[in-house]
Amino acid sequence: ILSLFVSLFRARTGRGSSTLRRAIGDVFSHYDIFINSFIVAVLSSLIVVSLSFIISEYLRRRNIKDTDAFVFLPLSFSTVALASGWRTLELTNRVTIIIVLSCLHAFLSFPLVYRIVNSAVRSIKTSSLLAPLTLGSGEVKAMFMADLPSVIRPIKGAFLLSFASSLGEVSGS
Repeated sequence: ILSLFVSLFRARTGRGSSTLRRAIGDVFSHYDIFINSFIVAVLSSLIVVSLSFIISEYLRRRNIKDTDAFVFLPLSFSTVALASGWRTLELTNRVTIIIVLSCLHAFLSFPLVYRIVNSAVRSIKTSSLLAPLTLGSGEVKAMFMADLPSVIRPIKGAFLLSFASSLGEVSGS
């Protein structure tokens, strides 16, 4: 949050980069910058938690193991490299910038969130999934009725971790 206010100060005094001015717009208020950062953090957290849950559930049902090497690939990228990459796109639309930043932040926090969600999903007993299936529910409904309630606490924790990570990375990108 401190780096967010430093960026705000640099933008208000004219010492900020033109990309920051373009991303934020002409109005340099504290609220605009905080709201944009908050939107990016929430969107990236929703993306990464949903994706982690879906992938973990798919891999558990197919009984696929040892996927950690592929999952931790985003840790090899630097925040600065990704920030430099999106700045070369010369995006000017605020909505497009927020979507691109949300996807980049989701990419960066995916390994941490996946690790939390995957361990929670792997700890679910298969008998809890068989009960709704026996009663006639479809697989998707059974997943939301049986699996999701049992892993809601780790998902909330993963969401908060991703949110804090994304809010901290705003100054880097």
